[in-house]
Amino acid sequence: MLRKLENTDIESVVELENNTIGETLGFNMLNDIITNPIMDAYVYLDKDIVKGYISVSFDGYTLEIINFCVDSNSQNKGIGKKLLNYAIINAYKDNCKNVVLEVRKDNLRAIHLYESFGFKVISIRKQYYKDLCDALLYEKKLNDYNIVLDKELNSHCKIEIFDDYIKYSDSIQFDKYYHNFYKLNNENCINNLIEDNKDKSFLCFEYNKLLNIEGFDEIDDNIEMAAFLKALDIKTKDIGNVFIVGKSNEKEVYDFIFEDAKQYGIDYAKKNSERIINDIKNNIAIGFIIKDNDKIIGFVNTFMENDICQFEDFFVLDEYQRKGYGSTLIKYVIKYFINQGCNMVVLTADNEDTPKDMYSKWGFIEINRTFFLRRGE
Repeated sequence: MLRKLENTDIESVVELENNTIGETLGFNMLNDIITNPIMDAYVYLDKDIVKGYISVSFDGYTLEIINFCVDSNSQNKGIGKKLLNYAIINAYKDNCKNVVLEVRKDNLRAIHLYESFGFKVISIRKQYYKDLCDALLYEKKLNDYNIVLDKELNSHCKIEIFDDYIKYSDSIQFDKYYHNFYKLNNENCINNLIEDNKDKSFLCFEYNKLLNIEGFDEIDDNIEMAAFLKALDIKTKDIGNVFIVGKSNEKEVYDFIFEDAKQYGIDYAKKNSERIINDIKNNIAIGFIIKDNDKIIGFVNTFMENDICQFEDFFVLDEYQRKGYGSTLIKYVIKYFINQGCNMVVLTADNEDTPKDMYSKWGFIEINRTFFLRRGE
């Protein structure tokens, strides 16, 4: 289990630091971290025993890793990856742009971990440690995840930016609510927008908290989640066969997506299926399917920008759920993007649906929450 450092952990952390890195921040400093607004520390517990720990400072822009260690008998079990992911993503949701750390030049295990997360050496401090070992200063720049989240919207929507809101509109899929909505920066503009759209039966708002607006229903409570690809831990026995969507299978993929979307109407299903396949053809997206024998049973669409990828439209047929097919599909996609030089992944999950619990178990961390409110159909 991962959580913030508590007072009752301090004695164990001091012992852990001394046993693994030969020095400790000490009782007083660790106690101060708990109440210091620019510092944090996290522990990894196994049966209530501290097996790993990381301490950081964050000034609103740069996160600095201070101390980071894992019990010597618990190494090579993924604990370090989970701690590093947990610390960075928790700062990332507060708009962290940069992460720095220093490490001994001879600490090859730690160096391998940092480089797998995309860290790069920016400086060498000669004979920095007491035994005259060099210190390597590493840095990881964090790109804005909204760039990849907005990639599909930017491809298909007219986007108008105002002081209080952003207006998205899709002239082709005008009935797709998350392509036709107002993203609110504050609540002050709501009455004016309702008045301006009083003759329209369909009106949709997205905001970072739930609003009570007469005539509007909540249709989505979404959480955006992120993780470093190398930190994700998907324990499943591979099952089925995964394929990338291309010319040889795009027709059967179109039919599969169409059948799933028919519940929203034939016209919607047709336009949505065409849009997804065209995005794949035009290299805007990369689609993946999983088959049981020759039958497509699952699909995920993905986007990539800089070193961040996004999972979108992920679903497995009802009768094949909870059998490992979805996990197998995502494991394949993760390996694919690691090989493409990608470091991080983001996705949007329904806060009221069970997949979000699966994502959390894999290592995803919530970074944002939004609500969609809609009037009309």
